[in-house]
Amino acid sequence: MPPPPRPCTTPSPGRARVQFEKLPQLALLSTPGDHPMDWLSAGQALERVLLTATPHNVSTSFATQPVEWPDLRWLLRDPTFGTGHAQTIVRLGYGPTGPRTPRRPLDQVLTIEP
Repeated sequence: MPPPPRPCTTPSPGRARVQFEKLPQLALLSTPGDHPMDWLSAGQALERVLLTATPHNVSTSFATQPVEWPDLRWLLRDPTFGTGHAQTIVRLGYGPTGPRTPRRPLDQVLTIEP
């Protein structure tokens, strides 16, 4: 297997750069099993995390690569009990404010009939 790509240390021309906080918090979302109902529960829990973070101006991003590799995913389980199935890793922190997500006008996405 080839070695993983090295991180780029020089900025791409024309691409904006910003400083992020140096010590973000990482949260591991895991479930007792690894079946469709567990995946649904994980998605619902993730929804709650994101909706709670937003009004507190906490930025979030995902680190999904470790949960995509079975060997790494196994290492992410609870170190004390050796249980749990890692579903995703969320990075939480206070980053720079970005532009708002563009939205289409309401009449383009919703039709109200009498």
